[in-house]
Amino acid sequence: MTARITFSLGGSGGLGKSSGARAVAQALAQTGMKVALVDANPGQQSQRAFLGVPPDRGLEDARFADDIMDVLVMPGQIRADYAFLPGPMDTRATHLVDRYGSALIQLARICDIVVVDADRTDRRLWNDPNTISGGLIRPFVEGGRARVLFRLGQTGSQLHDGLAALDAIHRPEQVMAIAQTPIGIRPRKPNEWRAMLDGLAEYGGCDQWTEQSTEMVDSGLSGPPHGQESRWLANAAVWAGGRPDDFRQERTKWTFGRRRG
Repeated sequence: MTARITFSLGGSGGLGKSSGARAVAQALAQTGMKVALVDANPGQQSQRAFLGVPPDRGLEDARFADDIMDVLVMPGQIRADYAFLPGPMDTRATHLVDRYGSALIQLARICDIVVVDADRTDRRLWNDPNTISGGLIRPFVEGGRARVLFRLGQTGSQLHDGLAALDAIHRPEQVMAIAQTPIGIRPRKPNEWRAMLDGLAEYGGCDQWTEQSTEMVDSGLSGPPHGQESRWLANAAVWAGGRPDDFRQERTKWTFGRRRG
């Protein structure tokens, strides 16, 4: 069965694309699915740093004629339930777009779901085939082989740049938008988001950042225990290919530090 591929995108930085991608991958993996998280933001290497993966494994080291497994970091090797494909150590390596494309095709054959953490996009990047956005993400999305989880802020450039990027992508049936709200800011109402996103994306909910969110990241956890996912995370996991029944259970508010017995 061909895996669903989901790209985590945004129109600006600082919106939790990387932490959101980890949370979705972890939520899906905790249901027993075979999930791979791919770091397709080679300029930052944030996933490698978070997961503690040393610099001796990178995308450019894979022998694509043979198997992606020689650089894939397995769940038992990191503090997560998903496998991880680190990005290239050399961000100037040649043919990066092609390397990523080959890796995703291989991962789609061996995994149930592939979650790809990517950088920001805009109209220029989306129309440039030499970028990750235009050369990798766009062909996968427009070819019907991938979906997008798009994060945007609720004010200023984080909102307006995001809406402009969604208009450039112009695939409302393949994009779910997740709003991100900082600590201490009141989120917009769902109906307001749906009105703004009409014709651009489906609204998946709001990731309200809290002190517990920061504490979780600082502790090296990719996401909450299964059954305690927030609404946005449950919606995003199903959008990425999760089984709806796995995310329908009653959820209680997760208190950081409490573990399932």
